[in-house]
Amino acid sequence: MFKTRFAPIIRRCVQSVYGRLYERSLESDLQELSKASSDLVDARKQIEILGQQLRCVSAISTIAKTKENRPKNKSAPEGWLHDEIFILGSGGSMLDLTPHELGRLGESTTLAMNKYLLYWNEIGIWPNYTFLADIHHPASEVLTRKVEMVAKSGKEVPRFILTSDYEAWPLNGLNPLFFKRPHFNGDFPWAIEKGQSMYYHRGSLTCLLNFITVHRLAPKVTLLGVDLDKGDSFFQETYDKDVSLHDSWEALRKETGVHPTALVVDSHQPIQERLPWVFERMAEMGVTVSVYNPGSLLAKQSLCPVRSRL
Repeated sequence: MFKTRFAPIIRRCVQSVYGRLYERSLESDLQELSKASSDLVDARKQIEILGQQLRCVSAISTIAKTKENRPKNKSAPEGWLHDEIFILGSGGSMLDLTPHELGRLGESTTLAMNKYLLYWNEIGIWPNYTFLADIHHPASEVLTRKVEMVAKSGKEVPRFILTSDYEAWPLNGLNPLFFKRPHFNGDFPWAIEKGQSMYYHRGSLTCLLNFITVHRLAPKVTLLGVDLDKGDSFFQETYDKDVSLHDSWEALRKETGVHPTALVVDSHQPIQERLPWVFERMAEMGVTVSVYNPGSLLAKQSLCPVRSRL
């Protein structure tokens, strides 16, 4: 009678206990599976980066031993490396430069941002400096292809300016300059010394402007191809065919037709909202900024003056 009366209760208790143990076991198995999957992704990333680093070593070994690409600095004011530096962005307005302007720029000090160097032959200006502050995909591939482009070109080696995230890469043959940068969005202080983290807001341009200022590259900075109000680049047709270089912002750029840094994203101000403050900090340290394209968002919103034609 005892067994008959309490058997269902005992059975339910056993089933309940077994069910909880099974759920815990299943949850534990899922956690282990998730961790293993994450570890596999990390391993694949590490293998990819190792392959990219080996490609850099191979490319650097083939670079002809030549002097680094340095223009004459006879007119540079005391305490500065150059009198003026032209920033080469990727905006479509680069295609509007005339042969005369391209010739003058080829004789001037130029600094190429991000992917410009990969497509430099579409414009024809080989830069004196090349800059990369990006750390998200596909930044490591962009850096690798930059090194390979230098090796392939046979031209003088531009000075690489890179975020310190690449300091462990085997780039000694390039004699790169490194800088620190924040790894997340926020309101960061303006660096006034080389060893400090460069100011960062919504894109690498702010890092570059801070770097130019504290490293005393030039008291005059002119922005070319920094259009912002249009998302297309001067190499758009070629770029569209190579999805391996597309980043997570590509969908937003296509949807809006605007450079993603010029848009409000996750309540973060667009870059043009902070640039007046950036230009003020630069002016305090003796640097003035102008834009070359009168159709740039910077010119339309009167954020900085338009430079006279070359």
